[in-house]
Amino acid sequence: MANDRRTPEIIKQARQAENEDAYWRLIGDLHERGGADEFQAASRLCRSNAAVDREIGADILGQLGWAKRHFQDESVAQLITLLADPVDDVLASAAYALGHRQAAVAIPGLLVLLDHSNPRVRHAVTFGLLAQEDEAAIGGLIRLSKDVDEEVRNWATFGLGSQIKADSPVIRQALIDRLGEENDEIAGEALLGLARRRAPMALELVCVALRRDGINGLIVQAAETLADPCLLPLLEVWRNRGGEPPDGYFDQLLEDAWQACLGGRKAAEN
Repeated sequence: MANDRRTPEIIKQARQAENEDAYWRLIGDLHERGGADEFQAASRLCRSNAAVDREIGADILGQLGWAKRHFQDESVAQLITLLADPVDDVLASAAYALGHRQAAVAIPGLLVLLDHSNPRVRHAVTFGLLAQEDEAAIGGLIRLSKDVDEEVRNWATFGLGSQIKADSPVIRQALIDRLGEENDEIAGEALLGLARRRAPMALELVCVALRRDGINGLIVQAAETLADPCLLPLLEVWRNRGGEPPDGYFDQLLEDAWQACLGGRKAAEN
């Protein structure tokens, strides 16, 4: 059992892990412990001359204590320092870790990396900026929502659409710009974000989307968010679709949207 092993032994095994799943199980054990031994060991790794050690150190610091965020300020300070590391994998680990730490003080350092040549680093920066209501962080996500890399655009659009409550013409326009994406997930995230903000065009866009031959759960969630009774006939078509195997998750989304729109009709009648 990992919990019976000393921290240095777990770190040694993480260095030698054969695959990513095994690696993160070991790092997760250190996160769960989240004590002074783990923090001090990670701090030493972050100062190592070996890039792989700095990467491991950042991965450990990102989630010490899980939601309790043990050693928050001390960890964030070290992770910000790593944002200037010369090795891309270390940069990415530091940015991902800061996304877990959710510290506003890290935003300027993350923004410096918006145009980094490595898409993995830009993806990590996107994660680092998620759920930050700071105007500069939102501006960074807007830029990343136009990134050449599809996965970066996907996460940035998700961040703008669902991970912040802020609303502005600039945010809405950034979401509108993603509606034409060939990637249905990106377009769906944009539509859901507009629905959450009750944008004037959202209802018509959801109606159009529900009339397509194929839809995804994000479109259904947008319908639930709007809870407009005019969507009931369109949802009914999907609830009664035939010739397809059951999909528990999708069917539950449909039911939730149906009940929300039904509730909207009852509220209008009263």
